[in-house]
Amino acid sequence: MANGDGGSHGTEEDNIEDTLPVEMYTPHPEWLDSADRVCLVWGQGSDGQLGIGDCVGYTTPQVLLSMIDRPLMNVSAGHSHTVAIGELADEEGSGHGVLMSWGSNMYGQTAKELDHFSFSTGFGGPEDDDDEDEQSVPLLVPSLNGFRFNDCATGLYHTLALGVSRAVGEDSSDDERGSLDGHSREYNRQHTKVFAWGSALLGDGTSNFESRPTHIRNLDDKQIDCVFAGGHHSMAISHSTGSVYLWGWLFERDVRENAEKAVLRQIPSPVQLNAFNGMSVRTVACGVWHSSVVTTEGKVFTIGLQKPSNLLSRQIDLSYSSPFYASDEVKANVDVVNELDLQDQYDEEVTPSTAQSFPLASQLSATLMSGVPAIAACACGDGFTVMLSDGGEIYFSGLNKNIGASRLEAIKVEVNSTSPVKSISAGLNFYTAVTAAGDVYVQGLLHGRVYRSLSKVITAKAITHTATGNDFCIAYTRE
Repeated sequence: MANGDGGSHGTEEDNIEDTLPVEMYTPHPEWLDSADRVCLVWGQGSDGQLGIGDCVGYTTPQVLLSMIDRPLMNVSAGHSHTVAIGELADEEGSGHGVLMSWGSNMYGQTAKELDHFSFSTGFGGPEDDDDEDEQSVPLLVPSLNGFRFNDCATGLYHTLALGVSRAVGEDSSDDERGSLDGHSREYNRQHTKVFAWGSALLGDGTSNFESRPTHIRNLDDKQIDCVFAGGHHSMAISHSTGSVYLWGWLFERDVRENAEKAVLRQIPSPVQLNAFNGMSVRTVACGVWHSSVVTTEGKVFTIGLQKPSNLLSRQIDLSYSSPFYASDEVKANVDVVNELDLQDQYDEEVTPSTAQSFPLASQLSATLMSGVPAIAACACGDGFTVMLSDGGEIYFSGLNKNIGASRLEAIKVEVNSTSPVKSISAGLNFYTAVTAAGDVYVQGLLHGRVYRSLSKVITAKAITHTATGNDFCIAYTRE
């Protein structure tokens, strides 16, 4: 285990959970400078989403000791929960690609009946916690132990995971395997499965909320490579087929008679977006009510509405303190379009009138982002999009008063660093950037503090990525 200055982080023989006071998780600068692998957490922690064993928020980064010696492939943060894919050493060597979660389980977003992820051994017995709605330490998801995971994503209150059966992975030849963009573990692309759980339209064709992982069966043969989750919608892409899929709740501009108002789509199962047919898609980023799609040519397309409230005839509750659903208030003030109803109509009518009905979700329009160079990656939050160019520069577009921006035209963001930016991430009202030197920058509102400009908050040469939730952040080393 990595030790801080003076050995304040204990030894392998210590029972970390029992003996270390919370304030001693704060990293020493010398340790940050020399550590080969780090995992730091800070921000709101009232639901245990920081994973450090308490339900307290921190304005300064704390070391998540249980992950220090655990190689992490991916970490994703939601409104108040966190999901990670990592490695756990065991005698059989089958501990890589395991799925862990922690934080709020109020809507089933971390999954129920979890096993305690012991700090000292990596495995443990059932967590004895009277409060089943929150877990303040990383936990395994036992119902998915038979799968090796390569990707995960969190919406505000739901979770996605992409994996393959461990039995299939062991039996596959090298020719049958592929690798995920940015991930090191191999998997059999032909046998990947997508699971979803929590509070959202999960993709199984129903509007049910599920606390146990739900298998999205109609994605089984789609050769899915990556999954993405927004506030209330989800997406998936296949690099080999060039297909982009979407499901969930999504606002868009009314296409009938060029009306300047928002309509709400209800898409209960994945649909392929025809707008991206023939394109080579690199990656996707999902925000609260909109998403961005990045092509291998560096073009950025947006779908949905960054700020649907601007086009609503009457202000309705679009707060993020609880899961969204089409309540009577919403239905009374917004046109709600159910994809299943439209499919039935299109089956009955050969040439339906577009003046009387909406096109199917597969026909959703995509808007090309202008004024930016070739883009490598995007991150989306509440009403804004952050773009990372191939050259390591940051561009911003959006409407979010907490970030101090109110323009849809893309603008370049100045980064006070000689090192290029290598990764970005977006929370609800803030975003982060990580440079090649391990500098972590923040702009926006994070845990009561407003960063009006992109400001450096910590440096650790081993940091490569960040995961950003509603009001908290995780900086870590991605293997």
